[in-house]
Amino acid sequence: MRVGLIPVLLLVAALVGVPGCDKMQARSLIKEGNAHYKAGKLDEALALFEQARELDPQFPTLHLHLGYTHMAMASLASPAESRRHWVGAAAAFKALMSIAPADDRAPRYYLQVLMDANKLEEALVFLKAQHKANPRDVKTVSSLGLVSSRAGRFEEALGWYEKRAALLPDEAKAQYLIGTLCWKRLYKNDRVLGVDRVRLADRGLAALDRALATQPDYAEALTYKNLLHRERAKGHDDEQARAKDMDKAREYYKRAMVLIKGQSDKAKKKAN
Repeated sequence: MRVGLIPVLLLVAALVGVPGCDKMQARSLIKEGNAHYKAGKLDEALALFEQARELDPQFPTLHLHLGYTHMAMASLASPAESRRHWVGAAAAFKALMSIAPADDRAPRYYLQVLMDANKLEEALVFLKAQHKANPRDVKTVSSLGLVSSRAGRFEEALGWYEKRAALLPDEAKAQYLIGTLCWKRLYKNDRVLGVDRVRLADRGLAALDRALATQPDYAEALTYKNLLHRERAKGHDDEQARAKDMDKAREYYKRAMVLIKGQSDKAKKKAN
């Protein structure tokens, strides 16, 4: 009986050892894939990483390498092929988020893939879910502003910029960015007319005033006050109101130039 049990026990031992063997083989394939990746042999690297995934799909680093490889291949491929690689990269980083939720690289690269693939609506859905989970995360709010702006959703973008400024009450730049966004909207959009143009300019000017209250020597904020008053002037039918805005624009331009010159002289003096 004891002799008869030996083959059975050996078979059981072999089966128990299979998962461990798979993991070791997967690590070996990943190592080989990395060597190919570094040598620029992306097709070979991808094939090896995919083989490793079959053997050990729960290994976090594997999905990171898969994502990197797909991203690199997407940047070099034809439009049709690049779409396939963007999908592969997104799937890899999404898998990494599931397997290793504490790894902050996964959401960062997943968002980058969506942006590079111009999947802006998907990026907004993803970011809004992140914002819901952590409403005070400044990076997420900043990203929502940038992606909304790129997607042509100006009002949403401006709202996110203002939320970012509310989260950073002592940061002058947060207010400055609101001003620049309002100016860009007006400068590139002649369809914003009359009272709507004046109101949007005032919204930007108020933000720049808050920036200057925090940082009085903020030359860039004064420069954009000049630019916003020029755009505001276009919203008036009355010639006197238009002239008043242009006078203010010239005033802020002069103040900005004085500050810039002073800062330049100070820097030269320090360098010498």
